[in-house]
Amino acid sequence: MGANEPMTPYRIELEEPFTDLWRLSAQEPLTPYRTAIFVLVQCLDEQNAEKPMTSSQRRDAALLLHELSLQHDLSLARLKEILARRLHFSLPAMEAFVRKIDDHCGDEEVPMRIDDVIRKGDKKPFLTAKSVIGMFIRKLAVTRARQSFTELARSQRQWVEWCRQDEDKETSLSGQDSNDTDVSLLAPRLATQLKFSPTKDRTMYKEPFAANGQISGALSARKARKFIAQQLHLLQLNPEQAMSVEALDVACAAIHENFPDLPEICLLQMVNAIRARNMTAAESSLRDYFDWSSFRMRLLAGGNSSLSDTDGRSLRYAPLLNAKLARLFGLREKALINLTECIQQAQESDDTVCLRHALAELCALDDALEQSGADLPSVLKLALKGSVEEHETDAQQFAAVFRLLRDRADIHRALYHARRGQHCVSLTEALQRTASCSSGSGTTSNEHMLADASQAIACSLQLARGFRDSALASAQQLLRTNVGDQWCTRFATEAHVIAGVNVAYVLASGGRFDEARTIIDDLRRRFTQRNNPLNARHWMLCEVIVGFDRAFLQGDWTTVEACLPTLRALDQTEADMRRAIYLSVRGDTSTAMSLITDRLSSLKRSQDRRNKCRCLLLLGTLQTTAGMLGSARVTFEECKLLSLEASLEQIAACADRRLAYVELMSNGLERADVLLADCGQLIKSRVGPLETGLYHMTRAAYYLKCAIASDAHKNRSLAVVELSSARDSFRTASAPVLEKQALAYAAVALNQLDDAVERNRRSAEFREINEKYTAVVSWTAM
Repeated sequence: MGANEPMTPYRIELEEPFTDLWRLSAQEPLTPYRTAIFVLVQCLDEQNAEKPMTSSQRRDAALLLHELSLQHDLSLARLKEILARRLHFSLPAMEAFVRKIDDHCGDEEVPMRIDDVIRKGDKKPFLTAKSVIGMFIRKLAVTRARQSFTELARSQRQWVEWCRQDEDKETSLSGQDSNDTDVSLLAPRLATQLKFSPTKDRTMYKEPFAANGQISGALSARKARKFIAQQLHLLQLNPEQAMSVEALDVACAAIHENFPDLPEICLLQMVNAIRARNMTAAESSLRDYFDWSSFRMRLLAGGNSSLSDTDGRSLRYAPLLNAKLARLFGLREKALINLTECIQQAQESDDTVCLRHALAELCALDDALEQSGADLPSVLKLALKGSVEEHETDAQQFAAVFRLLRDRADIHRALYHARRGQHCVSLTEALQRTASCSSGSGTTSNEHMLADASQAIACSLQLARGFRDSALASAQQLLRTNVGDQWCTRFATEAHVIAGVNVAYVLASGGRFDEARTIIDDLRRRFTQRNNPLNARHWMLCEVIVGFDRAFLQGDWTTVEACLPTLRALDQTEADMRRAIYLSVRGDTSTAMSLITDRLSSLKRSQDRRNKCRCLLLLGTLQTTAGMLGSARVTFEECKLLSLEASLEQIAACADRRLAYVELMSNGLERADVLLADCGQLIKSRVGPLETGLYHMTRAAYYLKCAIASDAHKNRSLAVVELSSARDSFRTASAPVLEKQALAYAAVALNQLDDAVERNRRSAEFREINEKYTAVVSWTAM
């Protein structure tokens, strides 16, 4: 979208760095239990206003509220029991609490206004805004204030259910017997939705299997179905908490032996095989799933009827799941063939749900679509065509399916536009829609996954465009609000590992490599290669990149060479760019240029503009090092143009800085001064300390060039100031091999200024660093 194109007034631009899209206000997950704490605080505040509490009563009340806020979830009966035992000093507040709970058990929602509990005018208020409980209450109020009307209705519905539930009632996933024929796309149909944050009490679900997969008691069809639903849920949201691959195989075999007509067990075996990266077993289990489903469909329809007489909607998902399976294992051509078959069957049978599932899956194959010449925006429009209101005749669950598919298409549309750096309004709308699909309580795990994915995409976009502080805040917010559900202490999806590695990348770009390593070690424990191999690749790549950058900036060439093979196995583009930089500083510039030229050729058909810009930037730097100033100038101009088209202003600024150095080598001082003035502020604010140090080095080179022509003393003094700033930036970036080079340049300039004291001090600092880091890296090669 052009810069002068009108924008919708209530939409934001990405340049604002998502300030309105991701408000940095801290929030507290709003559950019925936390709402009850808010009501309790209101009652205590009202009682204190009528009759001020003594200091001991205030202490007891504060201790009680603090302990309640640390509890993850409690039932209403359990909460009343605690209050009856601990709130003896304020019986009127207890009575008011029970009365308010009863008053709001209907359609009237609980009002949550900060002014009702935090009274700024009182001399001795019960609660202050900066206290621990005060901050807790304010976070709850912020969450409530950001809820839409639909989310408010969901929260109220969950609140009513929580108030009326029996304390000993077991949360059930399915009350169906083994004759239930409902076939869902990814898991057995759930009879009740998973709550946002209910009690994480393992006793509420009695495991029919021990840790080794052996049967630990009588196995019924109901227990088997609960076990299947639980394991599918864990494998999707937190594989680390699911049973191990071997134990789950044993458990599945036991269920299949006792209930051979239960097709969902084949689905669980398929997901377990995907986790083990065994495509043969996964395909076999998927075939068995649909075979057993067809047998049961024919049996229930009547022994004498043929399969064609039954409702075959569920069997149309066979090519769809085969396509998804092929995509997960990288077989894109096979996935496209299966999706084509699925779409044809869905169109012939007028199955809208299956068709939209297929279109959403088709969006996930955008790389294959680009190779086949398909128009992804038209596919996305078809997937999004029609709203929920157009399907008023459908059942409520189908309306929910349509909303879920719309959100999936929004996620793919956001990824499509993000890779190309186009259509900022469309990208923002897609992220806004999916970000709000799980606000409040009572939402399903699929909705939470979509919302988390949208926030992870937004965080990655912020980091890619240089908004490091905003990216760090967004990633930390996603990780901080990860509270899990009734079976997961916290989620461990791809969105959360991406948020974690983004935090590590931000820390590493600021020279805080030890802190970044701590984050990566935590991700290693949470996303193991054995149980979560797909998500583990993110932290593995981050670990190698951070390790390479640290070793490179310290001149540890042995570690650098050890990182390159692993990096190439994980990401060839990143490996080629870093290997080219390494070869350049080691003196093999021609090989480095050939490597980057080949990589650019391979990226011609790709729509990843950011990597294209980075490769062009590196190619221009290599050409400058080789003395090919004319070619370098053309390359930097091309990089700058492509970066501005993709809204990557920070890369364009880096190209300007390098182009300024080319002009300096060509004695174009005026042009170099203009370029440095244009890019300076953007580099300092959005690129990082390493590039900031290189900018100061270029400025110093400019002043030293000017000193040859006129006013030598003034220009050399300005050069010394710039070199001092460069040294500070390199120290912040933990780049001692560049820091000592800034010190050496400064010592030479000070010698020309006849400042012996400062010259000797810089020389001593240079020798101190050089004794520890002996490698030599020219700053012009960076």
